Amino acid sequence: MGDIFRKIDVCGLDVRGRKLRCSRVDALVDPGSTTTVISEKLATAIGGPYLEGMEATIEGRKVPVKLTGLTLDSPGCKIRALTVSVSNEIVARAGRAPNGHLADVILGHDYLQRSYAQIAYGERTKDHSVRCRNGKKARRK
Repeated sequence: MGDIFRKIDVCGLDVRGRKLRCSRVDALVDPGSTTTVISEKLATAIGGPYLEGMEATIEGRKVPVKLTGLTLDSPGCKIRALTVSVSNEIVARAGRAPNGHLADVILGHDYLQRSYAQIAYGERTKDHSVRCRNGKKARRK
């Protein structure tokens, strides 16, 4: 089916919730990922402080994970403040973004659910898209 990437603005937050530096990146959209994860390079670039000492289990082994607060701003979606994981090992699994560089962000279920995101898969054209309903729950027919 192919990977879905989306341009987003990521801004660091200080301990009082004030916005620090921002960076525009290609993020891999992964609704199967429980949490949003960013690379250490991006965490350093946006300048937010992070907590250390946590671990995640990947394929049966423990991987160190840090946490940081940031805002995510994707076109058509509301700006969301979120606590995310910081791990190079996890983000490295995302592969390459359309620009050819390794992805710096995996957008997980935590962000997608809060934005009520819909993913549309173009079967023949491989033209996949993500839309947000900005706080409006989907109607069931």
